[in-house]
Amino acid sequence: MDKRRASKRIFWHIELGRIKTTFPAKGETLTDRNCRREQPIKNTMENKITRATVKSFIKKNFDGLYINVKSDFDGMTDGLETRHGGFKKAESDDGEHCLGVKDAYFVGGKGEYFYEYEDDTMKGIRVSNCCGRFILAIKK
Repeated sequence: MDKRRASKRIFWHIELGRIKTTFPAKGETLTDRNCRREQPIKNTMENKITRATVKSFIKKNFDGLYINVKSDFDGMTDGLETRHGGFKKAESDDGEHCLGVKDAYFVGGKGEYFYEYEDDTMKGIRVSNCCGRFILAIKK
């Protein structure tokens, strides 16, 4: 395999890594001088909400944080029970799975889903897992 073909393969993999690359004209060898890189392609996963995002959101906004518990686990029925409490000011808690917020329960791992939440007056993060659903939000 000649040098140019090997270099193309390397840059092809970089392109898959979200960097768009242009190649030199036919007959030229591939060097850093004649290979121009353009701006990185926008990453669609850039705004993905993770557990780290939630931790940061809680830490930065705890003074103005509200929680709305939509459902929680009930051992009597062995399932989730709907709650209609609405938003209330978040209180501090030192529990193991609450990340410092009372009434929030994080299971960790793959069984937890985070979504962006926004309505007329509040914006934040909606959390769903096997132990309940709740919204952590701040006022706009």
